[in-house]
Amino acid sequence: MVRLCWTASSGADAHTLYYRDTTAGQGWARMPYPITGTCYTAEQLTDGHTYEFRITGSNSTGESAPSPVARAIPVATSPPPSPPTGLTATPGNGTARLCWTASSGADAYTLYYRDTTAGQGWARMPYPITGTCYTAEQLTDGHTYEFRITGSNSTGESDSSNTAVATPHG
Repeated sequence: MVRLCWTASSGADAHTLYYRDTTAGQGWARMPYPITGTCYTAEQLTDGHTYEFRITGSNSTGESAPSPVARAIPVATSPPPSPPTGLTATPGNGTARLCWTASSGADAYTLYYRDTTAGQGWARMPYPITGTCYTAEQLTDGHTYEFRITGSNSTGESDSSNTAVATPHG
């Protein structure tokens, strides 16, 4: 996989990607559909091969000259971790103790939470958790909270764990 981004062509309504695998000796091929944004992820590439890419801008009057060539060699990446499992939430006085089963391949975890009594949407805790238990504090007694955990590594973030519910009490 290769992530390509560029500055939009002035007056262009869309962009067209041209690509080739120079390791395999391929000639230029044109992607069959236009790209309306200024980034594109090229997938289904062969790891270790050298690819060349160029972009043109187009509108109703035609297509621009191609951009300078960009080269990339995709490398295999590890998959994102599996989702954590078995999340539990034990309420306390203004707190909820959260514990879960580690997810395979995770370096850290992210907590998502919401106060359903107050009608809040999901919020993401701004810093990672390194263990498999965490105590959420400064919660409002008598309010019901929902919690989810994701695992992460250098490749990305997993899907969410199950949702655990707790109502802190004084």
